[in-house]
Amino acid sequence: MSIETWHTYGYGVCLAGLGFRSVSKIQTLLEHAPKVKEEIEKCFLEQGISEPTADDYLDYDQDYCLGMGAILKDVIAEAEGIELIACDDLNGHIYLLYPPMYPWSMEEADRLMTEKRIESVIRKYLGIVAESDFEVDYQSAENCG
Repeated sequence: MSIETWHTYGYGVCLAGLGFRSVSKIQTLLEHAPKVKEEIEKCFLEQGISEPTADDYLDYDQDYCLGMGAILKDVIAEAEGIELIACDDLNGHIYLLYPPMYPWSMEEADRLMTEKRIESVIRKYLGIVAESDFEVDYQSAENCG
């Protein structure tokens, strides 16, 4: 028997308890990323889903089951060019994080990134779909696989 653990650190937000139940808010979010929207619609079409529910959107990420974290990550990457990480912890809480990086793996945009810029981007997109208040700050997600 073996056990493997890892930690993911970054500046971001825990999405637990933010209540992503509004289909119209999710669709408004997707308007910011036409390629992501098209990909999700294609997936629904293949599954025979013509009028998706909030649960359909939250189940979109079949590989990692990261729900709205995966959608937000993809929307922000397309709309803003900022690569965030969607991950979960041992309790199943999903996080959206901007991870620390080594200088040699940074793009120019990452070298110029500021805490305020990350916070404003997360607030902008999460504010579209979140049903509850949230706080953006340093987060750590402990995973076990």
